[in-house]
Amino acid sequence: MAYRPRIHGSFQQSGAKLETENPLEEVWSTVALHGSADFLQKHLTPPVGHSVAPYIQYAGIRARQAVEFREAARQATLLTSPLSLYYSFLNLTRACLCLHSDIRHSRMHGLKFKSGPDLLNSGAELTRGTFTDYLDAAGYPQSFGNVVHLHEALARIIEIRWDYAQAYGGNSLVVPIDVEAYRGEQVVLRIPKSAYDLSSATTNWSSELPSISGCCTLGSGENALETTFTVSNMEDVSSFCSSRMQRDLLWREFAARWYLVRQTDPNLVLPRPAYYFVTLFILGSIVRYEPELMLDTVDPNSLTGWLIKRVVQVAERFFPQLMLSWLLGEDLYFKPAA
Repeated sequence: MAYRPRIHGSFQQSGAKLETENPLEEVWSTVALHGSADFLQKHLTPPVGHSVAPYIQYAGIRARQAVEFREAARQATLLTSPLSLYYSFLNLTRACLCLHSDIRHSRMHGLKFKSGPDLLNSGAELTRGTFTDYLDAAGYPQSFGNVVHLHEALARIIEIRWDYAQAYGGNSLVVPIDVEAYRGEQVVLRIPKSAYDLSSATTNWSSELPSISGCCTLGSGENALETTFTVSNMEDVSSFCSSRMQRDLLWREFAARWYLVRQTDPNLVLPRPAYYFVTLFILGSIVRYEPELMLDTVDPNSLTGWLIKRVVQVAERFFPQLMLSWLLGEDLYFKPAA
């Protein structure tokens, strides 16, 4: 049998890895750092002909507000915490928009609450404001008037794929992909059949997974895809994965698992942090306007309550990491200290 030199690794591009004993607190400490006038004075380069002072004042204050709203959310239950956490996300997004894209005029939220018959069918309508300013800056312009419902946003959040499947019977649209590569051979993408059956008559992987449909074909292995090109080294595989799939937000040395979100509705193809933003906007609006819909979530026997608690915890951890990565223009990881 011929030797096949396997390429080992997670194929995550190096990015910035910050070692910490508490990744959750470290990511929010990094947000707080961007609220420091001294830090921004040292690192911020304003547009030609502009003073740095207005940017420091606008972004710095909003970054500090993001941290304080997050701290307030941690002191509350699900009956109120989503509202404080949403305002944390709103201010963080505004700070990032200012520093990344020189956008400082947003006063509206960019979303309008749409009441539904229950929690999961409540939604958010896209309007002019911070959220749609972010979509434009991130390269995902959308039409005003489109509505995203809570269940639609939750089904597209990668970090709660397992939680959503446990609560709602596998209806998550997140597709986990295990990457296998050998030198001089095609990359193999193995997908758990329980998550997404490539051969099912009810799925069309080439249209639902467009980022890989042009360079992959059905492989010989069960529920696998193969690239139409060969790879020579780790850099080839990393470049392919990072340009066409979504990374694991936790740094991995060896486990090569990546993700895609099935594109079943063109109006719901949004940047990764947007699903968190919409989710917390809807939950925060329900807390504010229709808190009776949250009563079920505080019942210790409630499956919905279990899921929403997980959603809030995961959002608190990963939304700031995604926004900081966008702001800095590189993959950012908060790695537990060895």
